[in-house]
Amino acid sequence: MNAPFPKASVTTVKLDPGYYFLDSFQVNMGSQFFVSQKGHYTSRNGWDKNANAPKFLAFTVKPGETLVLPSVEVIPNTDKTSAQTAVLKYDDPKGIFVLGTLVDKN
Repeated sequence: MNAPFPKASVTTVKLDPGYYFLDSFQVNMGSQFFVSQKGHYTSRNGWDKNANAPKFLAFTVKPGETLVLPSVEVIPNTDKTSAQTAVLKYDDPKGIFVLGTLVDKN
């Protein structure tokens, strides 16, 4: 149970057409972990019901589309005292991603 998470790597997967959003994430900060949402991981939900939008990051896959997602760097914003937010750094010239309500847009 205390095994570390695997290192980030490039992965190819086949997805059905649809709308996908990041449910939650955890970042190892050395001596502690930054967790995107409180609570047990099975109870986390990456959808903001009040805003009817993703909390973090989303994208759409169209039928027959070959889609290459940009790499994303998650930088925890530990200065916030209320909601746990993060800055996402990526280069998305094709506008693939939809930014969620808990992403710092600065």
